[in-house]
Amino acid sequence: MFTTRKTYTEEFKREAVALVEQSVNWSQVALDLGIHVSLLKKWRKKITNNLDRPFPGRGHAQDEESHRFKKENARLKEEVEILKKAVGISGNRPSARFRFIEDHRDQHSIVLMCRVLKVSKSGFYLRRKNPGNSKERET
Repeated sequence: MFTTRKTYTEEFKREAVALVEQSVNWSQVALDLGIHVSLLKKWRKKITNNLDRPFPGRGHAQDEESHRFKKENARLKEEVEILKKAVGISGNRPSARFRFIEDHRDQHSIVLMCRVLKVSKSGFYLRRKNPGNSKERET
């Protein structure tokens, strides 16, 4: 059975740390708040090390948007890298593109290369499974 992970608001964390700084007994503060002492120590460390945003993450739309943009940017950079490598593909034959994908499958995602090179994944896997049984034969 899975237990749900407790989440605490930034306000709660800041108030808990403020209580600890006023009190001598960390254990009693933790017991009163229903949390472990190690959480209080971790929160206090985060606040002292990073005064601007000690608790980034959940609930911050800007962080989610930034993460989404970084992920999209990485994908686009990889697509450009694939296209740069694929410039030398001879002709516009799917068999040449399939060969390129096979040769570079350890460097890039097969799904991404198929999308960038505009060939079907099923066609690639079919050719890979039966290399001599493709519709388009090389001469």
